[in-house]
Amino acid sequence: MCESSYLLKVEENFYLIYSHGNVVFSIGHITSVIRYRKAFRNYPTVFIKLLKGKYDFQVIMRKDKNRIRTYSQSLLYFLSFAPEGYYYDSKDDILRFNFNGRSVYLKGTLKNGDVGGIFGDMSYDINVRDKVVLDVGANIGDSAVFFALSGAKRVIAIEPIKKNFDLLTENVRVNNLEGIIIPIFGGLGAQRSQIFIDQDNLVGTNINLSESAYIEGFKTEIYSFGEILTRYECSVMKIDCEGCEYDLFEKVSLSDVHLLDIIVGEYHSNGVSEIEKILGEKAGFHVDIRGNSKNGIFKATKEN
Repeated sequence: MCESSYLLKVEENFYLIYSHGNVVFSIGHITSVIRYRKAFRNYPTVFIKLLKGKYDFQVIMRKDKNRIRTYSQSLLYFLSFAPEGYYYDSKDDILRFNFNGRSVYLKGTLKNGDVGGIFGDMSYDINVRDKVVLDVGANIGDSAVFFALSGAKRVIAIEPIKKNFDLLTENVRVNNLEGIIIPIFGGLGAQRSQIFIDQDNLVGTNINLSESAYIEGFKTEIYSFGEILTRYECSVMKIDCEGCEYDLFEKVSLSDVHLLDIIVGEYHSNGVSEIEKILGEKAGFHVDIRGNSKNGIFKATKEN
């Protein structure tokens, strides 16, 4: 590696690439390195660019020798899975690819969403066929589209950031999934309330759903967890709200949690121990983890 750049092992199978004192790239598992090497003919250049903290460059696909501009770390990661039918319109920020025999169109993926994790890494690859999925923190709708095209009967997609919600509704429309995906503008809490949310916080980092969280911002409806589950008869939930999952699970009743058969999502700053404590020890779900001690994907399954 070049001078002032180095690879730091944080724990087993988790590394950070540092360059000039800054983290520029994380490697969750050695298979990620192998996949980049298999996907790109110019993989040495790819790693050099990553060491320099650059994500907008050309990759040469090993499969068909096509040269594709990456534009962002998210799109580079997605490209490493060599998706079929890939095309990115940089002018309108529209990504197109094939999934389960369908052409998928997603707007807003350049700086938002997690298309690589959802459609590439298959982070939420669970059986949703003929089930109603509650998608908490639906963002631009990439996960909602994934569940809908994976056979879900219905997806209740809740998103509290207006700019993200507008992209969510647009992505539902362009993929002809109205009626299957039901977008709801707002958040989810233990009880019905209203709070003010900073609408410039596009990724929802550290959103606190308590009524006293903000005194400025856009007044946003917070829907009752139990009310939504009962009204739409949800049996599966996906949650990715950048840390608010702990606050939600600690405040809702166990009887409401037990309305769900499967809960999947990302865990964040409080780490996996909090999820295992709340959903495992307290709620009696079987919890599977994929990730490191602080960040990753969890799957909680209700034990009969």
